Amino acid sequence: GKDYNNPDIQWYYDDDGVSKKIDFPIDIDNKINDECVIYAVLPQNCNNVETLFYRSLYQKVTILIDDKIIYVYDTDDIRLFGKANPKTLNIVSLPNDIGGKTIKLIIESPYYKYSGYFADLVIGSNSFVTEHIYSKYSMGYVFSLVLISLVICLIIINFLFYKVKVNSYSMMYIFISGLFVGLWLLG
Repeated sequence: GKDYNNPDIQWYYDDDGVSKKIDFPIDIDNKINDECVIYAVLPQNCNNVETLFYRSLYQKVTILIDDKIIYVYDTDDIRLFGKANPKTLNIVSLPNDIGGKTIKLIIESPYYKYSGYFADLVIGSNSFVTEHIYSKYSMGYVFSLVLISLVICLIIINFLFYKVKVNSYSMMYIFISGLFVGLWLLG
């Protein structure tokens, strides 16, 4: 497969005062609800860097450039089904004058498994990031949408052409289960 990470940008994290280079995905040992910070110094000639993409997993995300917050995805507010979305595609437009500046990505998670896990991070031009997202995530979304559409069609066909008997709801249970699986995959 293609390597979509910009080779001019190297990411680091501090481990007891020592900077360590990292590649993605990486799982850094971190405590629950503690900040886990990675950073990179952007090259002077990064004129084509317009967008940062980060796939978060049950995480609060904060992005800073030279210690100025440019983006926050907060999981503290109340949502319909819990506090944190399982997967979030964070797509952040970057300011124009970022050459030579330090960019930091800070995550926090209420789950140990994700408190130091950096899944997928790409920085580059809009087309570079878009190509990465399509190549890596589009098939899963297409599959789940096809599954949901198929299940909805089967439910409609079942109601239109077959009389549902009082004790024969097994097909409906299968259809509803398929619908929930499709929604879960979409999530």
